[in-house]
Amino acid sequence: MTDSKDRIRILVTGSLGTVGAELSNELRVRGHVVVGCDLAHSRQQVGFSLEGDPDANYVRCDVAEFRQLQRVFDELGPFDFVFHCAAEFG
Repeated sequence: MTDSKDRIRILVTGSLGTVGAELSNELRVRGHVVVGCDLAHSRQQVGFSLEGDPDANYVRCDVAEFRQLQRVFDELGPFDFVFHCAAEFG
């Protein structure tokens, strides 16, 4: 396996939802570094005190709040791709 610095880094919004969870799992199986964000808390959640941690894989974030999303990019990016799967069912 290659070093995480050499692998593709992907941000998946809505990563705990129906579509985002499946996509995140598949991307990880394919060897990509996946950072997920969603409104819910998760056991894999990391705090922003871990700036630039290449192994960070989840952060709580509301994509409707620009500053929260900007912080994800500033502190956990850069990302090669972003898959926007965040949605509200109802």
